[in-house]
Amino acid sequence: MTMEWQSLTKTQKFLITLALIAVLPFAPELLLIADIAGIEVLLSCLVIYYRPLLLKLQTALDEGKKMLGIVQHCVGNSSMNRPGVYFTQTSFYTLAVFLFGTGSFALIFLMPGLLISG
Repeated sequence: MTMEWQSLTKTQKFLITLALIAVLPFAPELLLIADIAGIEVLLSCLVIYYRPLLLKLQTALDEGKKMLGIVQHCVGNSSMNRPGVYFTQTSFYTLAVFLFGTGSFALIFLMPGLLISG
């Protein structure tokens, strides 16, 4: 099925022209094809010309979806989703920060020295 430029609507012409303005600076040889062979051949050549880039983009999107699924699985099975484990770990870490944090060292070692010397 061939598509003639005259039979396109103004919106279709505008969108194709916009796409060509975006693409042709990176492939100026396609402008010669458009001039000689016409818009139908140019659109076919654009698809052929940018096919490797489109395949790489599709592969990257598939890899991203796969990684997102792995991350969702890991977060779903992590201890954050188990209230008993999460509460135990949170209590332990809070106690550790309270006992061994900089504030407790200041209270244990520095405050007595300041109180005695003052």
